[in-house]
Amino acid sequence: MTSHTYMAVALAADLHYAEQVQTLIKSICYRHQNVRFYLFNKEYPLEWFHSLNAQLNQINCEILDAKITYDWLNHYHTLPHVTEATFYRYMLPQLPDSRVLYLDCDMVVDSNMLPELYLLNLQGNFLAAAPDMFLNHVGTHWYKEFPNMKPYFNAGLLLVDNDKWREHNAQHDLFNLTSSYNVQYADQDILNIYFQNKWLQLNPAYNYQTGAIRNLREHKLFGWAEKAVELQAQAQIIHYTTAHKPWQITPTGEEDVPLRQRYWHYQRMQWSDIIARHHNPTN
Repeated sequence: MTSHTYMAVALAADLHYAEQVQTLIKSICYRHQNVRFYLFNKEYPLEWFHSLNAQLNQINCEILDAKITYDWLNHYHTLPHVTEATFYRYMLPQLPDSRVLYLDCDMVVDSNMLPELYLLNLQGNFLAAAPDMFLNHVGTHWYKEFPNMKPYFNAGLLLVDNDKWREHNAQHDLFNLTSSYNVQYADQDILNIYFQNKWLQLNPAYNYQTGAIRNLREHKLFGWAEKAVELQAQAQIIHYTTAHKPWQITPTGEEDVPLRQRYWHYQRMQWSDIIARHHNPTN
């Protein structure tokens, strides 16, 4: 594949997220071909990539091993359910592509809109992202050094102008900021600080955050919670945010994870069915 014929999609995950990585990839490949995936990781063996490429190559896709060799990232502060892999997105400029779509691995793509999104005019911005459906409505999320944190994007989906990131040495600056400030939401806060007013806002349907409903209700922001519920029907990329995930058992008495069954729809898919769908498009 040449850079003009494929979409570059970057992922980042620990080995214990291997099932979620495959589920996300299946959700993409169900409706799309000509995708080059990169997986930022420390632990995935070469055989894992060979096995997955045996399927992907049949639909003109591939996945490449983007190995992380840094051993100091685990010193950075994260939320309890988040690991150091969250910081791997800082290293997007190390990929050769001029444009990269980064996706968190607790997501599924539930539409055929990726090419349209991927080719979006960034209008000179460093990235495009969707607003955070919870933190944008909470007035208390700011820092003494950075009192203006709005508008605020969710970092689970980033459409990145990689040339611009390289030109401005963004990777170096992001790591420096992370070392200098103790923030609540790890890399997401740092990315919002660094790229303030330098990002293009996407429709929240491109990064529908399931955890927002619960968080908004807990903060008594019921009007915004209802709007988040209404937006479910338009969700094109589903992001299972917070510690409540669809692959976990929902405790008795708790509200289930929104759009939980969409995750299992793709998790249960067989590669043979995905491949056959592209080879026999009338089926």
